[in-house]
Parts: sequence; structure tokens; C-alpha cells
Amino acid sequence: MDERLNRQAWIDAGLGKLAEDGPQSLKVMGIAQHLGVTKGSFYWHFADLQAYKTEVRARVGEQVHARRDAAGERRR
Repeated sequence: MDERLNRQAWIDAGLGKLAEDGPQSLKVMGIAQHLGVTKGSFYWHFADLQAYKTEVRARVGEQVHARRDAAGERRR
């Protein structure tokens, strides 16, 4: 994968790891290796691991709300 990943690529990778392996899989080195880049790429986009986890979890919440809303629309 291209070393010039954007922020969204890291978030998408985190969402995938979270779904596959659970919250303990949200580790900088593990995701960097999965993406084929160094951890320096991570720190270019995120201040620290906690900031990253917060953002990944926020995206999970957004997805849950969107699915719930879509399900509600189908029932009407």
C-alpha cells in the first residue's frame, strides 16, 4: 500500500481490525503492518493511540446510528 496513506485509510483499517479481532487489536504497530507502512505514518495523522481509538469508536457509533435509521425508514 502507498506510504502516503490518508487519515481515512487508517480509520478504515481500524474499523476492519475492530470487526475482525475486537478492541484489543487497535494497536499502532499491528495496523501499520497490516497497511504495509511504518508507525510514523500513523503519528502524522493522529496525536496518539487514544485519539485514534476515540475516532474509530465514533465512526462505529455513526454506522450503528445510520443502520438504525435506515431500518426505521424501511419499517414505515
